[in-house]
Amino acid sequence: MGKLINIGGRYANAEAVDKVIRYVTRTRTNETRAENLQGYGGLGIFRYDTVEMMIDRFKAVQDAYGIRHRKGRRMFHEVFSITDMEFKGINCDMKLLNQIALESCAEYYKQGFQVVYAIHWEEEKKLHIHFAVNSVSFMTGKKFITSREGNRERERLFNEKLYCYCRMLHPENEWFCSPPIRRKYYRYGHSTASIRIRPGSSLFQMPQKNIRKAVYFFRVGNNY
Repeated sequence: MGKLINIGGRYANAEAVDKVIRYVTRTRTNETRAENLQGYGGLGIFRYDTVEMMIDRFKAVQDAYGIRHRKGRRMFHEVFSITDMEFKGINCDMKLLNQIALESCAEYYKQGFQVVYAIHWEEEKKLHIHFAVNSVSFMTGKKFITSREGNRERERLFNEKLYCYCRMLHPENEWFCSPPIRRKYYRYGHSTASIRIRPGSSLFQMPQKNIRKAVYFFRVGNNY
């Protein structure tokens, strides 16, 4: 099953928004890993925004709520990893994986947090989805708060969306109908999280429809 990892780091300086979004979208100066990018998109941004415009929109929300005086964290960065078996479960369809990533973004956006996702493939790390999340809610101005329980819940919801599509495409495959129970602890940077998938969890409900008023888009890389 997919694992959600919270990337450690303070992300408190003024360049944090630029660095995180450019890292996940592989648009850094002298970028050497652009071929890893398989698609990106987001919620709380406009359909044809350039990366520079995405960054400006994140900063505009932070400035509107006085981030310079409040200080503190400006970005959150999480990664959802996907196994080869799960990718085969959606017929290795990169467009569908972009759609699943976009639907997963709704878990942040419905709380008022802008989010950019980017799908990467690397030989060592395989497929994984990055989520670059604005730390300041555009609805309330409150900061994004994460915890072990919150990480577990987002991971469960992301897996629920992924396995729903796997089951629809492969209803005969029992592996997708009854995924194994896992309980693991992992550490990345300064963040530790616990995962537990309980028997009987509703993994295969139909995915929620995209929020009607959400502004979203996705772009698919040239490798597929």
